[in-house]
Amino acid sequence: MTIPLFPVVVQGLAWHRSKYSPREFCSLIQDNSPSDPQRNHALHRCFVDEVVHYQHKAGSGYTPHELLVAHYSLDIMDESGVTIGKDRRVATFERLEAAHHRSRTGPSTFVAADTVVAGASTVGGYLRAALAMGSRIGNSDTERIGNNDTVTIERQLSPTIALEYEPVASLRPAPGALLIVDCAITAEVVTSRACDYTPLQYNAVRYACTMFKILQAVAAAASDIGPARKRAGRCGILRVVDAEGRLLLPERPRTTGQAADQVVNLLRQFPGLLKAGDESKARAAFLENSEQEENALIEPVQEVLLQVGALRARMWESMDGEAEEARKRIDGLLDEIETKNGEIQKLNNAIRALGEVTTHAMEGSPSGA
Repeated sequence: MTIPLFPVVVQGLAWHRSKYSPREFCSLIQDNSPSDPQRNHALHRCFVDEVVHYQHKAGSGYTPHELLVAHYSLDIMDESGVTIGKDRRVATFERLEAAHHRSRTGPSTFVAADTVVAGASTVGGYLRAALAMGSRIGNSDTERIGNNDTVTIERQLSPTIALEYEPVASLRPAPGALLIVDCAITAEVVTSRACDYTPLQYNAVRYACTMFKILQAVAAAASDIGPARKRAGRCGILRVVDAEGRLLLPERPRTTGQAADQVVNLLRQFPGLLKAGDESKARAAFLENSEQEENALIEPVQEVLLQVGALRARMWESMDGEAEEARKRIDGLLDEIETKNGEIQKLNNAIRALGEVTTHAMEGSPSGA
């Protein structure tokens, strides 16, 4: 017997891919059966071994699809606690653009009124599209933007990615510095901000780059440059994301107070993370951690990093608390079983003693002589 194994939510299914939205993935992690005594321990030990930012090998004139892959593993131990191997999985985080865009099987293109073919006029076209779309995006558009973000769990790297994509950058965290739970939370935070951007601004390029920069900061790890680095972050000849993950297209400035409000909204999405009276405390804690005034402008990468920290702290507090309650329940059941076993043993002893008395009595009777 080997322990522990991957909680089912982060192991995927053996015979096909398991796909989730970032929110579904986070919710399943949070709600994963507390009846599994190894669940919380295993989640704490699902270490990310490598993170790779990939770009599709597309030709000029397209916006090559970009995505992020996290390789993670869990030690397999025998009953004495000795590590005898590793169970490995691959999680792919990507922004799947609208239905008429292509993902994994080829390059994707932006569809906007002023989009033109690659060339000198592309820059002006993309900028005009960004400015125009920013004023007419509706609720249905913002919902669609976020809903297209996807997490795919597989046993090994997709052959399509291996053959058709090239690394932009990669990092190898120190053991325990980055968990698959951190990746899930980061994906949810990045997706939750989709409503603040137009479809042109919030794209696969921006998504993958932001995810990589945040996970690098969480892991405090150095990155290695890949062969696709020079052309990454571009739409045609226009660079839309810089090397630091900042969007170079026009976007609305955000204040620390707005970022704090969004943290509260995020926490509301997950049952049990906010108790009565916790909203103001969560908001105040975010502002304190930011070390900025409420009306101060905040950089997007800094905002996401702070929001990831806030959501992660609350989720672990909730999951650790549930795990402790589950442990207490299991301990109580074990004590109850031990008590019942003791009572059964006493009854067995009494029955055995009664049987011996009966036997002696029968042996000593005249009929038994």
